[in-house]
Amino acid sequence: MSVRSAFTRLLVALLCLGSAQGGKLLVIPADGSHWTGMKPLVEELGRRGNQVVVVIPEASLSMGPSEHTTTLTFPVPYTKESMTKNLEENLGKFMEIDVSSTAAKAMNYWITMVMLSNVTMITCKSMLYDKVLMQTLPYDFDALLTDPFWPVGVIAGASLDI
Repeated sequence: MSVRSAFTRLLVALLCLGSAQGGKLLVIPADGSHWTGMKPLVEELGRRGNQVVVVIPEASLSMGPSEHTTTLTFPVPYTKESMTKNLEENLGKFMEIDVSSTAAKAMNYWITMVMLSNVTMITCKSMLYDKVLMQTLPYDFDALLTDPFWPVGVIAGASLDI
C-alpha cells in the first residue's frame, strides 16, 4: 500500500468519524433472562460512543454496572438474598404442582402472574416515587430502550417525555 493510499484512507476515516454523533439512550431493563438478552446490545451502544444511562434497582439477580454505561440505582424494599430465597421457594412449589388438568394449569398460571405482578408493582413504585432519581435523570434523551414486560420503562419514558 502506498503512502498516498494510506493517507487517503485515513482522511476518509477521520471525515466519517467527524460526522458521526453518539446519541443519548435511557435503558430501563427487566431482571433475569430479559437483561441477559439486552445487555450485549446496551454495552455495544456504549462502546460505540453513545451516552447510555441504565436505571436498575439496588437489589437485582443479574444486573449491575458496566464499563461503557452510566448506571443509576434506586432503593427497593427487598434484598438480593430475599429475592433468591423467594425464587428458590417458589420454584420448588411450582415443581410440585399438579398440572395434569386444565384447571390446575390455569391455577398455576394465575399464581405465577400474581407473584410476578407483586414484584413488578413494588419495583415500579420504588423507581417512579424516587423523587431524587426522577429529578436526576436528564430530560434530553434521544431514545428509550425498555423491556415490554416491565411497565415502569414505558411509564418513566412518558413522564420524561421520551
